[in-house]
Amino acid sequence: MPSYLAQRVRTEIDQRHTHSINHRAVTPVVVGRSASRPSTYVFVVAGRLSGRGLSTHTLTQLDEAGVRLLDSGQRIWLPTTDYPTGWTWKSAPPTPGIRLPTPTTVLTTAQELLLRTRRGSLRG
Repeated sequence: MPSYLAQRVRTEIDQRHTHSINHRAVTPVVVGRSASRPSTYVFVVAGRLSGRGLSTHTLTQLDEAGVRLLDSGQRIWLPTTDYPTGWTWKSAPPTPGIRLPTPTTVLTTAQELLLRTRRGSLRG
């Protein structure tokens, strides 16, 4: 997810849900940086999409906003301290006891923000 949208999605989720410890946001997000591309945010989620999935219209809106859905089981590089990969934790990595957001929570929050701002005016 592009940074302009991901930062707002993360804030919205943390404000709506009790995913905070000591008033610190803990929705796990990994940020990839590249000299040739803008920052990409990856949300660490648990579970499956609830309901019947997302409509084609919703998927198109998310795609146009730069949101990419990874296939189940697709691997990504997670940040490590012993080998730099260009990826860093935007927030604390998941630890036992922290409830991860569901894919549905992340995607519906992104869609709500896009609709609320008339798709794209979040870019800053």
